[in-house]
Amino acid sequence: MLLNALRIYTNWDESRGSSGRAYYLMSQVLSSLGREEDARNAKAQAAKVRKELLGIDPGDDDNLESYDKLVGFLDR
Repeated sequence: MLLNALRIYTNWDESRGSSGRAYYLMSQVLSSLGREEDARNAKAQAAKVRKELLGIDPGDDDNLESYDKLVGFLDR
């Protein structure tokens, strides 16, 4: 249910950066629950948003700090 809400939120352009960070955080939660496939999918979505907005490739700087940069990105 939470993943569905996040997908809807992602479609709102002004929330694009925040949703990328939320997907990253969700991937961490899902991984800790042992839901590795869902975690990989969420992380891939987060990396896609980050690549679109910041131009950072999926394997580069794969940490929370790099996803924190997405929050408020479109407000600049």
